[in-house]
Amino acid sequence: MTFTTLFVTAFLDIGQNDPQLKSMEVRLAHFRTLVQTGVPITVFVSEATKKVVEDVCADFTTVTIQRCVELKDLRTYSLCESYKDKLPVVRNVTKDSFEFLTLMNAKLEFLQEVAATTTYKQIAWIDFNIWHVVKNTESVTNTLQTIATNNLKESSVVIPGCWDKQEIVWHRISWRFCGGFLMGSTDLMLDFAKRLYEQLPSMFEGRGGLTWETNAWAELERTTDWKPVWCFADHNDTIIECVLGLLDD
Repeated sequence: MTFTTLFVTAFLDIGQNDPQLKSMEVRLAHFRTLVQTGVPITVFVSEATKKVVEDVCADFTTVTIQRCVELKDLRTYSLCESYKDKLPVVRNVTKDSFEFLTLMNAKLEFLQEVAATTTYKQIAWIDFNIWHVVKNTESVTNTLQTIATNNLKESSVVIPGCWDKQEIVWHRISWRFCGGFLMGSTDLMLDFAKRLYEQLPSMFEGRGGLTWETNAWAELERTTDWKPVWCFADHNDTIIECVLGLLDD
């Protein structure tokens, strides 16, 4: 089997241990199901999560550890740090902490690093815990395997989303993009990351604080000439399956 797409994800320790949130065991169980699809995956971990991720991946040669890194050592952390006391007003106070929002905004930093060094023609971000929205494991497994072995019809960045393009309310989450999955050619993913990190400081400053990555992507689309390929989806199997129509036959 020849793979064309490398899936990128991350499981960093961000200090969230509230019993209202998903436990590490639940997250690892979801990740194990993703690993069992057999698609190529590279994972960013922190020191506290490295061993448990390695244990899950021990029997799968398609999964590698990209590297071990702590949240505070990311470039994104340095961009977000000034706004740790300026969090969105309308948010899940338990989940949407400064650390969580910083990690969400770091997705493009992870993709940028992988895109700059990989030999794959395409890369895809997939949330470590993506399987918590999956309803039909067999169907989504087949879809991921199809994505992993096929090319997009066009060299593009494809991002599934729930909403049509609209004005962004910075302090409330926008679902223009779902956030948990996106893919594209490595060169255009590098371009996306470059554009985003050029704009993030002025976004945070101009709009009055930190926000979710989906809001930042939507604002980049709305205010610049960056134009991703958008496909309608929701936080269920369609977040991945909507891409099928954009692949070469």
